[in-house]
Amino acid sequence: MRRPVLIWVMLPLLTGCLSVCPDAKDREAKQRLFSMDEPSPIEQAAAESIDSGVLHRCEETRQRVLWMSAAEVSERLRSFTAETDISFTWRRDGESVRLSEEARLAVADSGDFKVVIDNDHDFGMELRWIGGTSFVKSRQGTFRERRADRAGHESWREESLGALRALLELADGRVGFAPTGNAVHEGRQVVRYAVTNDADRDAAAAPPPRPSWAKDPTYPEDGPDEALLHRLAPFERGEPTRIAGEIWVDVQTAAIVRADLTSVFQVPPPEDEDGPPARLDLTIDQRLSEIGRPMVIDVPEHQPFERRPRAVKDPLDWWPPYVAERDDKAEEAAEPAEPETTPPTDTVPPPEPAD
Repeated sequence: MRRPVLIWVMLPLLTGCLSVCPDAKDREAKQRLFSMDEPSPIEQAAAESIDSGVLHRCEETRQRVLWMSAAEVSERLRSFTAETDISFTWRRDGESVRLSEEARLAVADSGDFKVVIDNDHDFGMELRWIGGTSFVKSRQGTFRERRADRAGHESWREESLGALRALLELADGRVGFAPTGNAVHEGRQVVRYAVTNDADRDAAAAPPPRPSWAKDPTYPEDGPDEALLHRLAPFERGEPTRIAGEIWVDVQTAAIVRADLTSVFQVPPPEDEDGPPARLDLTIDQRLSEIGRPMVIDVPEHQPFERRPRAVKDPLDWWPPYVAERDDKAEEAAEPAEPETTPPTDTVPPPEPAD
């Protein structure tokens, strides 16, 4: 008789313990459910500490600093303004073609930013990324709100700070760095490096990081056209003959805040062609200022985003009369056609001629 009484006494205690002491899986689930969001890969990378004084003797650190993305630079510096002036000059057989371009980037502490790119060939654009929305305009156009391309804003931010990376790709890693002392830039301590051409240096051991928005190029079945082949030539066959200048690396964040470089590349013709090599002169002047200062990116006057009706995307596919007619035609095409029969004709002899 004591055993049933003991069970009835212990049962409330057991149920209370089960309700108060969940198992490990329940605890992990609740922790995932109610914990703070994990930082993004960019935030995790920006939280890493980098020694800005060892670029000349540490390959891994040099790659980490030189190929730092614009998104990570923005995360490390929080707010800044970047001005980049680029000049390209092609020379071959006494002829020359020149292009000068200006890129302006303003980044606010909120994560909003503005990109303005202009060149002397009447091309230009402006993009403002504010609160998760893009506002884009051409040089002479008006701002339009865009929501279709979610990664387009990131590619333009990278483009505004991509001049130095373009030079490194052209040089294929054959660039040397030598420290020349410390300096102060915008009230911040920086390490100065002299940049030279290092022909004996092999290509960088670590490949540059691939941005999340980058895509592999797609070519036609018969390969790139002639214009694209000329653009790819300096990356495939270019040889650096001169690289000179300096870069300044911020001590606190390891971001490059100053770059003043001049370079010369020779591009020999393809193996099946004769002629002198082409020469590419590339000059880069990049300056970061207003680091850490409060900044606001204003929403411009713009044409609002308009959702296109389905009729614009799929002409007539939505119209009920057209849908019914299309279905009727499909049913008729699926049914076998009946053989056509011609009605018999009466054969009546012609009347006899009268006498």
